[in-house]
Amino acid sequence: MPRLDPDLRRACEEQVPGTLFALASRFLPPPERDRVLALEALLSAVRTVPVTVSDPGVALAKLTWWQQEVERAVGAQPSQHPLVRALAETGVLESLSPDVWRALVLDLAAQVDRPAASDLL
Repeated sequence: MPRLDPDLRRACEEQVPGTLFALASRFLPPPERDRVLALEALLSAVRTVPVTVSDPGVALAKLTWWQQEVERAVGAQPSQHPLVRALAETGVLESLSPDVWRALVLDLAAQVDRPAASDLL
């Protein structure tokens, strides 16, 4: 598996700076490090939405966008977002289950101060 493009690697690393993951991932072999970094960066970006976005409507819109962006990429439509592109480049996207991804996003939507988490379906 080729190494992650330096610009995509930088985008992923900027999403997880100073975390325990950032320290622990240094012990992974390089190809696996890229795959795990890409996935952790995406999860970090999505997990923070309910706690960093104060407007429930905006938070749900962001989560909906992330859900749709990843699902489009899984469906072979190229993404413009560097974190999703990193998933594709490392091969993680190929093994990402749309059902598991949707369940994760719905769970995060349930954490937003708005009862309409089902709007994401």
